[in-house]
Amino acid sequence: MDKNILIICGHPAIGQTLIRIIENKNLGNPRLITKAEEVLDYLNNNDCDLILMGSGINNEMVLVESIKQMYPSIKIVMHYGGGSGLIMAEFNHAFKQSE
Repeated sequence: MDKNILIICGHPAIGQTLIRIIENKNLGNPRLITKAEEVLDYLNNNDCDLILMGSGINNEMVLVESIKQMYPSIKIVMHYGGGSGLIMAEFNHAFKQSE
């Protein structure tokens, strides 16, 4: 899969674990952002196919709604735990919905 994946997670260690899972499963090209205020600037300047929203982000639902309004083509997966099998299922579900 050659997808650009943005991981938004306020916990750097968890974010790094998600990066490793995504890379090991060849799910796409992950990028981690740990602060909500950096997300929209990143999206304005980079391609993104999917956002993996983790925990630890202030006002996360406000951020999610802003992303949905500004970038309706970006798929958003709310991910708060689970192993690599769950991530694979979440990604497959997100991309099948657009077919």
